[in-house]
Amino acid sequence: MKAWHLRLPAFIVFAASFALPAITSPEFRANPAMPGWVCAYWANLVVPGSLIEQRGTGLDVDAILTILSGCANLLVVAFLSLCIWSRSHRIQLILVAATLPCFVATWTLFAHFEFRPLVGHYFWVAGTLLFALPEVLSMLKRLETNTQ
Repeated sequence: MKAWHLRLPAFIVFAASFALPAITSPEFRANPAMPGWVCAYWANLVVPGSLIEQRGTGLDVDAILTILSGCANLLVVAFLSLCIWSRSHRIQLILVAATLPCFVATWTLFAHFEFRPLVGHYFWVAGTLLFALPEVLSMLKRLETNTQ
């Protein structure tokens, strides 16, 4: 099986996550569900931008967790960029491993603000992990051939 056979569905799931409702909270009165693209906008642009304007004086745990959550999107972009280079398997695996703490930061942020994940969040995680599947399967295949 070619890697792109798994990456194409992964891209579709990941891209769909930005259009679907990702989180909800009792605090959201006007719009009960926030779509994934709004979450990405806050995590990748608004919070880092406000920290730059404040020259880091507004840095707190919530800001760090939000920025770490947004880093998962940037790691996926870096991962996809490396997919065109056939000898980047190790770097791709490192990028995939680096997304796992981003998920933990996201879930910690959810717990702190009492956000509830919705289908878009699950698609976001599933799409990210599906990108990693070809690399993990390739690594397992290499390990199997080395032990025989």
